[in-house]
Amino acid sequence: MFVNKKSLAGFTLIEIMVAVSIFSIVAVIAVGALLTANTVNQKAQATKLIMDNLNFAMDSMVFKMRKSGAYYCENDFTSFLPPESYANGKDCLDQNNPGKAIVLTDRSDPGRLYAYFFKVLADGRGIIKFLDNKFGNTENEAITLVAGAIDIDDFRFYVSESPFRRVLISLFGTASIGRGISEFALETVVNERR
Repeated sequence: MFVNKKSLAGFTLIEIMVAVSIFSIVAVIAVGALLTANTVNQKAQATKLIMDNLNFAMDSMVFKMRKSGAYYCENDFTSFLPPESYANGKDCLDQNNPGKAIVLTDRSDPGRLYAYFFKVLADGRGIIKFLDNKFGNTENEAITLVAGAIDIDDFRFYVSESPFRRVLISLFGTASIGRGISEFALETVVNERR
């Protein structure tokens, strides 16, 4: 019986090496693209988490301000004064000397006070702190409102008590995201609701 040698022959060694080389190159490119996409996704999630943290801090301030009585602007906060000291509020509209702290009175409980203030830690990182006089009276008893990856460079209040209460809150800083640092700037205005 006559057998055709070409029909029995398989791939040559060179054909197999070329096919494996092409497959390897495609696989390396695909894995590289997948790793890059994963890194970008992780950075996007970290950025979103930090922005959510900042938004929570701002929303917390806005919520308290809208429910509060008087707004009392200060350049520095270390502890609460007696509640009656804050009854009439205090403006701070000077662009060169904005408030770094604000004390709010509670409409339903005149003895209850809330404070939001900016502090620079020993390591040089700036933070926003919140204090409720029901739980403490000094800055050491305040809770931190921002995550450790956030460094607040500047935090300002511009308070106007007349003709109606209004507060402009400005917040500037940086956030450490992975090996990179992103800058941010947030501003919001809180108007009194009647």
